[in-house]
Amino acid sequence: MRAALDGGALYLGYSAGAMVAGPTLEPITLTSPFSPPLGLDLAGLDLTDVLVLPHHDRPGRAKRNAAAQAAFGDRVRLKPLRDGDFVVL
Repeated sequence: MRAALDGGALYLGYSAGAMVAGPTLEPITLTSPFSPPLGLDLAGLDLTDVLVLPHHDRPGRAKRNAAAQAAFGDRVRLKPLRDGDFVVL
């Protein structure tokens, strides 16, 4: 995938597809309503240095995203996005 991107291909992701492009999924342990199985590798694809936190405008998500920012913001660049928002990296 990295070679394709370096060759000019585009990667588009929505929701989890946007998240997995980041360096790690570790902050989702605080943001997702679902818990990953114990021992699951939470490494992202590392296509970007940003972890998108989707659905920021859904009930309870902004509060959970703030908790993730407090816990992981010094290690991971987090970008909360409301439904319909996008970021180009």
